[in-house]
Amino acid sequence: NRGYAFHKRFLQHLQWQRAGNRWLLNMPFQLFALDALFETYPNALVVHVHRSPKDVVASWCSLVGAVRKELIEEVDLDAVGQKELEVIANMVDHSMDFRAKNSHLQKQFLDVHYDDLINGPMEMVKKIYRHFKIPMNKRARDSMWAFINENKEHKDKLKRSYALEEVHLTEEQVRTAL
Repeated sequence: NRGYAFHKRFLQHLQWQRAGNRWLLNMPFQLFALDALFETYPNALVVHVHRSPKDVVASWCSLVGAVRKELIEEVDLDAVGQKELEVIANMVDHSMDFRAKNSHLQKQFLDVHYDDLINGPMEMVKKIYRHFKIPMNKRARDSMWAFINENKEHKDKLKRSYALEEVHLTEEQVRTAL
C-alpha cells in the first residue's frame, strides 16, 4: 500500500535523530485500513478504545462541524450528521470484518473502554503494557504519572458531552446504524 509506505517513511524521517522503540498513533480512521496497516507494520499493536456510540457520533460530528464552519460560511448540520454517521458505521463494519477474518492477529489487539481510560489512566496503561508484554521501566512510569498530574485540570474537558441534536440525529438512528 503506497499510502502506508509513505506513512512509514514519514515517521522514520520524523524520528531519524531521536530514535525510539515504538510509535504511538491515535487515529480512528486507521480502522478503515487495518489490512494496509498490518501489511506495512506487521508487528503493530492496536488499542481499540470503545465509547458509547452516541457519544462517538456526537463528538465526531461536532468536530467535523466546527472545522467546516472555519472553512465554509454555511454548514448543513443535517448533512454532516447523516454523512458522518454513515462513515463511522462503515469504519466499524470494516474493522469488525477485518478482525473476524484475521483471528491470528487477535493478540495484537486490546479492547478498552474510554471511561476506564479517563477514570483510571495509569491502571489502563498498566493493563495495556501487560497485555502486550511490554516492560514498564521506572522512568516511563514516572513520566506517565507526571503527565497525569500535570494535566488533571484537562480531565473534565475529556468528559464533555455532545448532543446528537446539534447534527439532527437521534439515538435511535445511531443504534440502528451501529
